[in-house]
Amino acid sequence: MTQDTKWSVVMAIPGEEELALLAELTRRQDTRVVGLLDPEGYSVGAGLAEIMGLPVFRYLADIPQGQARFLIHPPQDDYINELIAEAPDFQLTCISAHNFANLLVDHALTSVPTKRAVDTHKHFDFLENETAAIHETLGRIEEALDREALLRWLLKLATKAVGAGSGSIMLFDQTTQELYVAFAHGLSQTTLHQTRVPLGEGISGRVARNRTAELIQGNPNCGPTP
Repeated sequence: MTQDTKWSVVMAIPGEEELALLAELTRRQDTRVVGLLDPEGYSVGAGLAEIMGLPVFRYLADIPQGQARFLIHPPQDDYINELIAEAPDFQLTCISAHNFANLLVDHALTSVPTKRAVDTHKHFDFLENETAAIHETLGRIEEALDREALLRWLLKLATKAVGAGSGSIMLFDQTTQELYVAFAHGLSQTTLHQTRVPLGEGISGRVARNRTAELIQGNPNCGPTP
């Protein structure tokens, strides 16, 4: 931890509600995000960790000793309560994402000068800097949610959930009214580039038209299993 670092943190199982805070922490010069804690690797934050260059730890013991001071967690449930109980054994102070965000705000506000002669000017500078920070944070989230990276993450979750060795994500082309392969794993480049499915045809076309998932067992050409 460098001399300028005030906060060294690990974020536990960050979901959509914690993404803004994660992006804010990664851009701050006074904060170091040591990594993310996610035993299953299924959280939204874990899916973005690769893009943001952050390690994902499965267990508290995997976090490098002495590197992090705070464990930031989402709203409490049984698993989070277990983490909170175990964290002190690893020299980690637990704090909710909501409370940590408030802590950052309080720290920033107390840094605003109070001398009347320069207060107004510096306060406007402070607000301008904070506005720029917000835009930078939103840009970081947009960058993290790059379409290809997001599709890669979604496909990884889907194939892992059903134990598949290959798979693809198809998107709808409004112009041609066809489905095309937007991202795939384990498929040939020929299949990837040549596959076009009219809406309503085949399994994928039927699912897209009806907007109802189907579980196909055995030979997919035999139709959906009731």
